[in-house]
Amino acid sequence: MPRRLINNNAHMISTADLHGVALPKSEAKQHGRAAVKRNKEILRLLPDNIWKGRRCFCVGGGPSLRGFDWSKLQGELTIGINRAFQHFDPTIIFSMDARLWNWIEKGIFGASARSRFINYPGIKLWLNAANAPFPPDIHTLRCPGTSTFTASMVDGLGGGCNSGFGALNLAVNLGASPIYLLGYDMKGGKDGQQAWYHDGYPVKQAGSVYEKFLTFFDRFAMEANSRSEVINLNPDSALKAFDFGKMSTIKPKDRPIVISYYTHGTPYVGEVDGFTDSVRRFGLECDVEGIDSLGSWDANTYYKAAFIRRKMAKYPGRSLLWMDIDARMWQYPELLDDADMDVGIHIVNWADYGRRPGRGPELLSGTIYIKNNETTHAFVEEWITCNTDKVDQSRFEQFNLQSVLDQGGWRSKLRFRELPASYCQIYDTMAGAGEPVIEHFQKSRKCRRTLNAKSLSAEQVTTNKESAS
Repeated sequence: MPRRLINNNAHMISTADLHGVALPKSEAKQHGRAAVKRNKEILRLLPDNIWKGRRCFCVGGGPSLRGFDWSKLQGELTIGINRAFQHFDPTIIFSMDARLWNWIEKGIFGASARSRFINYPGIKLWLNAANAPFPPDIHTLRCPGTSTFTASMVDGLGGGCNSGFGALNLAVNLGASPIYLLGYDMKGGKDGQQAWYHDGYPVKQAGSVYEKFLTFFDRFAMEANSRSEVINLNPDSALKAFDFGKMSTIKPKDRPIVISYYTHGTPYVGEVDGFTDSVRRFGLECDVEGIDSLGSWDANTYYKAAFIRRKMAKYPGRSLLWMDIDARMWQYPELLDDADMDVGIHIVNWADYGRRPGRGPELLSGTIYIKNNETTHAFVEEWITCNTDKVDQSRFEQFNLQSVLDQGGWRSKLRFRELPASYCQIYDTMAGAGEPVIEHFQKSRKCRRTLNAKSLSAEQVTTNKESAS
């Protein structure tokens, strides 16, 4: 299902054609209020410099992308311009053409494109130069002018008469560097009209329109380059304002896939959208599942080890990052790029926070980094066995994990690293740790007793366990 980033009562208008539509006064007021809500939400989700110092790819529509290996963009920060979403899931779908959404909705690009857009899990962002009405899952930013390159998200984005220009302004404001331009060919086809690597647009302009586009890039290239390193990955592009580079020289990074689960019919369901939003805005892949209750809150948490094993099987060779579903990612976890470790977990010393005197170091399992290899497979299997032996002892699953790590000799068998406190920071008891990278809100404080009190029949528990395995 598509996610909703604002409340479901937000105004939604269907129109036959969004290009140049005039709304009645009452509808225009409602549309204006909804646009303000969406604008505030996107500024919260994507504040200035949230991608600071991270590389980003702006993906245009030029013919140079025919035959491109889209898997090269897996796990990268990406801004997919206009129809790029048909080939991969970008971090942000970006456009400034109000007609595009209408064409997608009408199925002009085919049923599969419409379905892919509806179910796309990331951020949909339109530069709303025409002040058009959009459905509530599309965010909008205002356009202060065509010949503008803004310095902040608060000011909107410059238009430059083309979505590629707005996407570059977006990447610069988010602090990305370097910014790689893909498919920014900026020249027409042999027929003298606009050219793309995909077909099917109902409207085409003359190829000379690119000359107009280029004037805006040329005018603001110096400003863009002063704030970020911008590299055009098509040496044959007509856009000469930026240095050229080649995709083949960009070294891929090992970035983890973020995984989690929640239990159907519990308050944890309400955490899913906030969790996935906080992760996907950093370009990280995210795999979240809902499961049926296994009989109690304790039993549901003990499933964590088995769930991790399932995902290790699903993503062979890919590193994983477990986060509890009530956690939020506030900064990019850069320590986990190409991480030189098998397992990373935070061990808290409560005395550092003036709490729980006399208590020894405690493992926190809300955030777990795990490399996917034979050694970690064996480690997880031992954790599963420990959980199976102790599931009826009302013992937190993290204590089982700590026992396996300490008593099973795994600290020496694994390349184990202690993650900083900021990577598993409990919002109140660890507030003194500074600015969190991953913050945990521990919904269990409210849910554990209630969910443990709810009983399921033995038959139902067995059925749910079989479906979860």
